[in-house]
Amino acid sequence: MEPTFPVLASGRSGPPEEPPAAIHRRQSSSTGLRALPEGLSGGTCCQMKRNGFQKVHGTSGAFGPIDSSQIPAAALGPDPRRRAVQTRLPEVTDQSFFWLLPLQVAFLTCGILLWGWILLAPARRLPWRMPDLLPAWPCSLYDLAVLVFVSAVFILSFAQAGHWLADYLDADEAVEALFVGSGFHLGALCGWLSFRTLRQPPRGAAPTGVGPSLTAAAAAFLLILPLLGFVGLLWQWLLRLTGRPLVPQALVQMLGEIDRPEILLGLGVLAVILAPIAEELIFRAGLYRFLQSRMTSREAALVSSFLFALMHGNWFSFVPLWLLGIALCLLYQKTGTLKAPIFLHMIFNLNSLVFLLFGPDLTMAPA
Repeated sequence: MEPTFPVLASGRSGPPEEPPAAIHRRQSSSTGLRALPEGLSGGTCCQMKRNGFQKVHGTSGAFGPIDSSQIPAAALGPDPRRRAVQTRLPEVTDQSFFWLLPLQVAFLTCGILLWGWILLAPARRLPWRMPDLLPAWPCSLYDLAVLVFVSAVFILSFAQAGHWLADYLDADEAVEALFVGSGFHLGALCGWLSFRTLRQPPRGAAPTGVGPSLTAAAAAFLLILPLLGFVGLLWQWLLRLTGRPLVPQALVQMLGEIDRPEILLGLGVLAVILAPIAEELIFRAGLYRFLQSRMTSREAALVSSFLFALMHGNWFSFVPLWLLGIALCLLYQKTGTLKAPIFLHMIFNLNSLVFLLFGPDLTMAPA
Protein backbone atom coordinates (compact mmCIF):
# COMPACT_ATOMS: atom_id res chain seq x y z
CA MET A 1 0.00 0.00 0.00
CA GLU A 2 1.30 3.44 -0.87
CA PRO A 3 2.06 5.76 2.08
CA THR A 4 -0.44 8.51 2.75
CA PHE A 5 0.87 12.05 2.85
CA PRO A 6 -0.88 15.21 4.04
CA VAL A 7 -2.30 17.57 1.47
CA LEU A 8 -0.17 20.61 0.83
CA ALA A 9 -1.50 24.14 0.39
CA SER A 10 -0.98 23.94 -3.36
CA GLY A 11 -3.44 21.05 -3.68
CA ARG A 12 -0.81 18.41 -4.37
CA SER A 13 -0.12 15.50 -2.07
CA GLY A 14 3.42 14.71 -1.04
CA PRO A 15 5.77 14.48 1.88
CA PRO A 16 5.91 17.77 3.78
CA GLU A 17 9.67 17.95 3.75
CA GLU A 18 9.83 17.98 -0.07
CA PRO A 19 9.66 21.37 -1.77
CA PRO A 20 7.22 21.80 -4.69
CA ALA A 21 10.03 21.82 -7.27
CA ALA A 22 11.22 18.41 -6.11
CA ILE A 23 7.67 17.08 -6.32
CA HIS A 24 7.43 18.33 -9.93
CA ARG A 25 10.68 16.66 -10.87
CA ARG A 26 9.67 13.37 -9.26
CA GLN A 27 6.25 13.39 -10.96
CA SER A 28 7.68 14.22 -14.38
CA SER A 29 10.29 11.47 -14.13
CA SER A 30 7.68 8.86 -13.18
CA THR A 31 5.08 9.81 -15.80
CA GLY A 32 7.35 10.75 -18.69
CA LEU A 33 5.76 14.24 -18.92
CA ARG A 34 7.50 17.52 -18.48
CA ALA A 35 7.19 19.23 -15.13
CA LEU A 36 3.91 21.11 -14.81
CA PRO A 37 4.03 24.85 -14.23
CA GLU A 38 3.47 26.25 -10.78
CA GLY A 39 -0.14 26.76 -9.80
CA LEU A 40 -1.46 23.88 -11.94
CA SER A 41 -3.49 21.47 -9.88
CA GLY A 42 -2.15 17.94 -9.85
CA GLY A 43 -5.68 16.57 -10.04
CA THR A 44 -6.11 18.02 -13.51
CA CYS A 45 -3.27 15.84 -14.77
CA CYS A 46 -5.28 12.64 -14.59
CA GLN A 47 -5.94 11.36 -18.08
CA MET A 48 -7.05 8.08 -19.53
CA LYS A 49 -7.74 7.99 -23.23
CA ARG A 50 -10.56 5.84 -24.47
CA ASN A 51 -8.23 3.99 -26.79
CA GLY A 52 -6.28 2.73 -23.81
CA PHE A 53 -2.85 3.27 -25.31
CA GLN A 54 -1.58 6.14 -23.12
CA LYS A 55 -2.25 6.54 -19.40
CA VAL A 56 -1.00 9.47 -17.38
CA HIS A 57 -1.31 9.08 -13.62
CA GLY A 58 -2.13 12.09 -11.51
CA THR A 59 -0.90 12.68 -8.03
CA SER A 60 -4.16 11.53 -6.53
CA GLY A 61 -3.55 8.01 -7.82
CA ALA A 62 -6.90 7.89 -9.70
CA PHE A 63 -7.87 7.99 -13.34
CA GLY A 64 -10.17 10.66 -14.63
CA PRO A 65 -11.00 12.83 -17.65
CA ILE A 66 -8.98 15.89 -18.39
CA ASP A 67 -9.57 19.11 -20.26
CA SER A 68 -6.41 19.31 -22.33
CA SER A 69 -7.06 22.97 -23.09
CA GLN A 70 -6.14 23.78 -19.49
CA ILE A 71 -2.62 22.37 -19.87
CA PRO A 72 0.00 24.40 -21.75
CA ALA A 73 1.50 22.74 -24.80
CA ALA A 74 4.93 22.81 -23.18
CA ALA A 75 3.68 20.58 -20.37
CA LEU A 76 2.38 17.90 -22.73
CA GLY A 77 5.75 17.04 -24.22
CA PRO A 78 6.36 16.14 -27.87
CA ASP A 79 3.72 15.38 -30.46
CA PRO A 80 1.74 12.29 -29.32
CA ARG A 81 1.90 10.70 -32.79
CA ARG A 82 5.68 10.86 -32.96
CA ARG A 83 6.04 9.99 -29.26
CA ALA A 84 3.92 6.86 -29.70
CA VAL A 85 5.90 5.73 -32.73
CA GLN A 86 9.21 6.37 -31.01
CA THR A 87 8.05 4.52 -27.92
CA ARG A 88 6.89 1.63 -30.05
CA LEU A 89 9.97 1.30 -32.23
CA PRO A 90 12.70 3.50 -30.77
CA GLU A 91 15.74 1.94 -32.40
CA VAL A 92 14.19 1.61 -35.86
CA THR A 93 12.75 5.14 -35.75
CA ASP A 94 16.09 6.63 -34.72
CA GLN A 95 17.78 4.92 -37.67
CA SER A 96 14.97 5.49 -40.19
CA PHE A 97 16.77 8.36 -41.90
CA PHE A 98 19.67 6.03 -42.67
CA TRP A 99 17.58 3.58 -44.70
CA LEU A 100 14.08 4.95 -45.31
CA LEU A 101 14.83 8.33 -46.85
CA PRO A 102 17.57 6.95 -49.13
CA LEU A 103 15.10 4.29 -50.23
CA GLN A 104 12.51 6.93 -51.10
CA VAL A 105 15.13 8.98 -52.92
CA ALA A 106 16.10 5.86 -54.88
CA PHE A 107 12.45 5.27 -55.82
CA LEU A 108 12.06 8.86 -56.99
CA THR A 109 15.33 8.75 -58.93
CA CYS A 110 14.37 5.52 -60.67
CA GLY A 111 10.97 6.96 -61.50
CA ILE A 112 12.45 10.12 -63.00
CA LEU A 113 14.98 8.12 -65.02
CA LEU A 114 12.22 5.82 -66.24
CA TRP A 115 10.17 8.83 -67.32
CA GLY A 116 13.19 10.17 -69.18
CA TRP A 117 13.72 6.86 -70.95
CA ILE A 118 10.04 6.75 -71.95
CA LEU A 119 9.85 10.35 -73.17
CA LEU A 120 13.08 10.09 -75.17
CA ALA A 121 12.06 6.76 -76.71
CA PRO A 122 9.75 6.22 -79.67
CA ALA A 123 6.12 7.06 -79.13
CA ARG A 124 5.14 3.42 -78.88
CA ARG A 125 6.76 3.26 -75.43
CA LEU A 126 4.44 5.84 -73.93
CA PRO A 127 2.04 4.11 -71.53
CA TRP A 128 -1.03 5.82 -72.99
CA ARG A 129 0.06 4.83 -76.54
CA MET A 130 0.22 1.12 -75.74
CA PRO A 131 -2.60 -1.05 -77.14
CA ASP A 132 -5.63 -1.69 -74.97
CA LEU A 133 -5.79 -5.29 -73.77
CA LEU A 134 -9.01 -4.99 -71.77
CA PRO A 135 -12.05 -6.09 -73.79
CA ALA A 136 -15.35 -4.28 -73.58
CA TRP A 137 -17.86 -5.43 -70.98
CA PRO A 138 -21.47 -4.93 -72.08
CA CYS A 139 -22.76 -4.40 -68.55
CA SER A 140 -26.37 -3.24 -68.33
CA LEU A 141 -27.91 -0.96 -65.73
CA TYR A 142 -29.64 -3.99 -64.29
CA ASP A 143 -26.28 -5.74 -63.81
CA LEU A 144 -24.85 -2.66 -62.12
CA ALA A 145 -27.89 -2.37 -59.86
CA VAL A 146 -27.51 -6.01 -58.84
CA LEU A 147 -23.81 -5.49 -58.11
CA VAL A 148 -24.49 -2.38 -56.01
CA PHE A 149 -27.36 -3.98 -54.11
CA VAL A 150 -25.56 -7.24 -53.33
CA SER A 151 -22.37 -5.43 -52.34
CA ALA A 152 -24.28 -2.96 -50.16
CA VAL A 153 -26.04 -5.77 -48.30
CA PHE A 154 -22.78 -7.56 -47.55
CA ILE A 155 -20.87 -4.37 -46.72
CA LEU A 156 -23.48 -3.02 -44.30
CA SER A 157 -23.98 -6.42 -42.68
CA PHE A 158 -20.29 -7.14 -42.15
CA ALA A 159 -19.46 -3.60 -41.04
CA GLN A 160 -22.34 -3.57 -38.55
CA ALA A 161 -21.25 -6.97 -37.27
CA GLY A 162 -17.77 -5.58 -36.67
CA HIS A 163 -19.24 -2.62 -34.80
CA TRP A 164 -21.39 -4.88 -32.63
CA LEU A 165 -18.43 -7.14 -31.90
CA ALA A 166 -16.32 -4.17 -30.83
CA ASP A 167 -19.12 -2.94 -28.54
CA TYR A 168 -19.58 -6.42 -27.08
CA LEU A 169 -15.87 -6.70 -26.31
CA ASP A 170 -15.79 -3.09 -25.06
CA ALA A 171 -12.89 -2.56 -27.47
CA ASP A 172 -11.04 0.68 -28.01
CA GLU A 173 -11.22 2.84 -31.12
CA ALA A 174 -8.36 1.11 -32.93
CA VAL A 175 -9.87 -2.36 -32.49
CA GLU A 176 -13.27 -1.04 -33.55
CA ALA A 177 -11.73 0.52 -36.67
CA LEU A 178 -10.04 -2.80 -37.43
CA PHE A 179 -13.29 -4.76 -37.05
CA VAL A 180 -15.43 -2.31 -39.01
CA GLY A 181 -12.83 -1.83 -41.76
CA SER A 182 -12.35 -5.56 -42.14
CA GLY A 183 -16.11 -6.06 -42.27
CA PHE A 184 -16.47 -3.34 -44.91
CA HIS A 185 -13.87 -4.82 -47.25
CA LEU A 186 -14.88 -8.43 -46.62
CA GLY A 187 -18.43 -7.42 -47.47
CA ALA A 188 -17.22 -5.85 -50.71
CA LEU A 189 -15.38 -9.06 -51.59
CA CYS A 190 -18.42 -11.22 -50.85
CA GLY A 191 -20.63 -8.90 -52.87
CA TRP A 192 -18.35 -9.09 -55.89
CA LEU A 193 -17.98 -12.87 -55.68
CA SER A 194 -21.75 -13.25 -55.40
CA PHE A 195 -22.27 -11.02 -58.43
CA ARG A 196 -19.62 -12.92 -60.36
CA THR A 197 -21.57 -16.15 -59.98
CA LEU A 198 -24.50 -14.40 -61.68
CA ARG A 199 -22.63 -12.54 -64.41
CA GLN A 200 -19.08 -13.41 -65.53
CA PRO A 201 -17.19 -10.42 -67.00
CA PRO A 202 -14.98 -11.17 -70.00
CA ARG A 203 -11.31 -11.70 -69.22
CA GLY A 204 -8.47 -9.67 -70.64
CA ALA A 205 -6.34 -10.75 -73.57
CA ALA A 206 -3.00 -10.50 -71.76
CA PRO A 207 -1.32 -13.29 -69.77
CA THR A 208 -2.54 -13.29 -66.20
CA GLY A 209 0.64 -14.59 -64.57
CA VAL A 210 1.84 -13.11 -61.31
CA GLY A 211 5.31 -12.27 -62.66
CA PRO A 212 4.27 -10.00 -65.56
CA SER A 213 1.59 -8.34 -63.43
CA LEU A 214 4.00 -7.65 -60.57
CA THR A 215 6.61 -6.28 -62.97
CA ALA A 216 4.08 -3.94 -64.57
CA ALA A 217 2.88 -2.82 -61.12
CA ALA A 218 6.43 -2.08 -59.92
CA ALA A 219 7.19 -0.04 -63.05
CA ALA A 220 3.91 1.85 -62.67
CA PHE A 221 4.73 2.58 -59.01
CA LEU A 222 8.09 4.12 -59.96
CA LEU A 223 6.38 6.21 -62.64
CA ILE A 224 3.53 7.45 -60.48
CA LEU A 225 5.55 8.23 -57.32
CA PRO A 226 7.20 11.47 -58.61
CA LEU A 227 3.86 12.68 -59.97
CA LEU A 228 2.10 11.96 -56.69
CA GLY A 229 4.78 13.83 -54.75
CA PHE A 230 4.56 16.90 -56.98
CA VAL A 231 0.76 16.92 -57.13
CA GLY A 232 0.54 16.33 -53.37
CA LEU A 233 2.74 19.34 -52.59
CA LEU A 234 0.80 21.52 -55.04
CA TRP A 235 -2.52 20.39 -53.56
CA GLN A 236 -1.37 21.15 -50.01
CA TRP A 237 -0.31 24.62 -51.14
CA LEU A 238 -3.74 25.24 -52.65
CA LEU A 239 -5.44 24.04 -49.46
CA ARG A 240 -3.34 26.43 -47.38
CA LEU A 241 -4.11 29.22 -49.83
CA THR A 242 -7.86 28.66 -49.42
CA GLY A 243 -7.59 28.36 -45.64
CA ARG A 244 -8.66 24.74 -45.40
CA PRO A 245 -7.16 22.72 -42.55
CA LEU A 246 -4.58 20.10 -43.52
CA VAL A 247 -6.09 17.24 -41.57
CA PRO A 248 -4.91 13.76 -42.60
CA GLN A 249 -7.18 10.74 -42.69
CA ALA A 250 -8.40 9.34 -39.39
CA LEU A 251 -6.40 6.18 -40.09
CA VAL A 252 -3.19 8.21 -40.19
CA GLN A 253 -3.88 9.81 -36.81
CA MET A 254 -4.91 6.49 -35.29
CA LEU A 255 -1.83 4.62 -36.50
CA GLY A 256 0.37 7.22 -34.86
CA GLU A 257 -1.16 6.54 -31.44
CA ILE A 258 -1.17 2.73 -31.45
CA ASP A 259 1.55 0.89 -29.57
CA ARG A 260 0.02 -2.60 -29.62
CA PRO A 261 1.79 -4.80 -32.21
CA GLU A 262 -1.21 -7.06 -32.81
CA ILE A 263 -3.44 -4.10 -33.70
CA LEU A 264 -0.75 -2.64 -35.95
CA LEU A 265 -0.39 -5.99 -37.70
CA GLY A 266 -4.14 -6.28 -38.21
CA LEU A 267 -4.45 -2.76 -39.62
CA GLY A 268 -1.41 -3.42 -41.81
CA VAL A 269 -2.99 -6.54 -43.29
CA LEU A 270 -6.20 -4.59 -43.81
CA ALA A 271 -4.45 -1.70 -45.57
CA VAL A 272 -1.92 -3.67 -47.63
CA ILE A 273 -3.84 -6.83 -48.61
CA LEU A 274 -7.57 -6.72 -47.99
CA ALA A 275 -8.33 -3.12 -48.97
CA PRO A 276 -6.50 -3.18 -52.35
CA ILE A 277 -8.25 -6.37 -53.44
CA ALA A 278 -11.72 -5.19 -52.43
CA GLU A 279 -11.35 -1.66 -53.80
CA GLU A 280 -9.93 -2.81 -57.14
CA LEU A 281 -12.79 -5.25 -57.59
CA ILE A 282 -15.38 -2.55 -56.89
CA PHE A 283 -13.85 0.50 -58.58
CA ARG A 284 -11.81 -0.96 -61.44
CA ALA A 285 -13.37 -4.33 -62.28
CA GLY A 286 -16.88 -3.08 -61.53
CA LEU A 287 -17.44 0.68 -61.84
CA TYR A 288 -14.70 1.48 -64.35
CA ARG A 289 -15.68 -1.28 -66.76
CA PHE A 290 -19.34 -0.35 -66.51
CA LEU A 291 -18.59 3.30 -67.32
CA GLN A 292 -16.22 2.21 -70.08
CA SER A 293 -19.14 0.63 -71.93
CA ARG A 294 -20.98 3.98 -71.94
CA MET A 295 -18.20 6.54 -72.45
CA THR A 296 -14.59 6.70 -73.52
CA SER A 297 -11.91 5.00 -71.46
CA ARG A 298 -10.49 8.39 -70.48
CA GLU A 299 -13.83 9.66 -69.22
CA ALA A 300 -14.51 6.40 -67.40
CA ALA A 301 -11.12 6.63 -65.67
CA LEU A 302 -11.76 10.23 -64.58
CA VAL A 303 -15.23 9.52 -63.19
CA SER A 304 -14.43 6.24 -61.43
CA SER A 305 -11.21 7.65 -59.97
CA PHE A 306 -13.07 10.73 -58.73
CA LEU A 307 -15.50 8.48 -56.85
CA PHE A 308 -12.57 6.39 -55.61
CA ALA A 309 -10.90 9.46 -54.09
CA LEU A 310 -14.22 10.76 -52.77
CA MET A 311 -14.84 7.46 -51.00
CA HIS A 312 -11.82 8.05 -48.75
CA GLY A 313 -13.53 11.17 -47.41
CA ASN A 314 -10.49 13.41 -46.91
CA TRP A 315 -9.61 16.66 -48.68
CA PHE A 316 -5.96 16.42 -47.67
CA SER A 317 -5.32 13.44 -49.98
CA PHE A 318 -8.20 13.87 -52.45
CA VAL A 319 -6.32 14.99 -55.58
CA PRO A 320 -3.34 12.60 -55.12
CA LEU A 321 -5.75 9.69 -54.68
CA TRP A 322 -7.66 10.83 -57.77
CA LEU A 323 -4.41 10.69 -59.73
CA LEU A 324 -3.63 7.28 -58.26
CA GLY A 325 -7.04 6.01 -59.34
CA ILE A 326 -6.42 7.20 -62.90
CA ALA A 327 -3.09 5.37 -62.92
CA LEU A 328 -4.78 2.20 -61.67
CA CYS A 329 -7.38 2.43 -64.45
CA LEU A 330 -4.68 3.00 -67.08
CA LEU A 331 -2.67 0.04 -65.82
CA TYR A 332 -5.78 -2.15 -65.88
CA GLN A 333 -6.61 -1.02 -69.39
CA LYS A 334 -3.12 -1.60 -70.79
CA THR A 335 -2.37 -4.93 -69.09
CA GLY A 336 -5.81 -6.50 -69.38
CA THR A 337 -5.55 -8.15 -65.97
CA LEU A 338 -6.79 -6.97 -62.58
CA LYS A 339 -3.71 -8.42 -60.88
CA ALA A 340 -1.59 -5.49 -62.05
CA PRO A 341 -3.66 -2.69 -60.41
CA ILE A 342 -4.11 -4.83 -57.29
CA PHE A 343 -0.32 -5.20 -56.98
CA LEU A 344 0.19 -1.48 -57.62
CA HIS A 345 -2.38 -0.64 -54.95
CA MET A 346 -0.64 -2.99 -52.50
CA ILE A 347 2.81 -1.54 -53.20
CA PHE A 348 1.53 2.01 -52.80
CA ASN A 349 -0.21 1.25 -49.50
CA LEU A 350 2.80 -0.65 -48.17
CA ASN A 351 5.15 2.21 -49.02
CA SER A 352 2.80 4.74 -47.42
CA LEU A 353 2.36 2.61 -44.30
CA VAL A 354 6.10 2.07 -43.80
CA PHE A 355 6.82 5.76 -44.31
CA LEU A 356 4.02 6.69 -41.94
CA LEU A 357 5.29 4.45 -39.13
CA PHE A 358 9.03 5.01 -39.46
CA GLY A 359 9.53 8.26 -41.31
CA PRO A 360 8.74 11.95 -40.83
CA ASP A 361 5.31 13.41 -41.51
CA LEU A 362 5.77 13.70 -45.28
CA THR A 363 3.71 10.84 -46.61
CA MET A 364 0.19 10.38 -47.77
CA ALA A 365 -2.22 7.97 -46.18
CA PRO A 366 -2.77 4.53 -47.63
CA ALA A 367 -5.44 4.45 -50.29
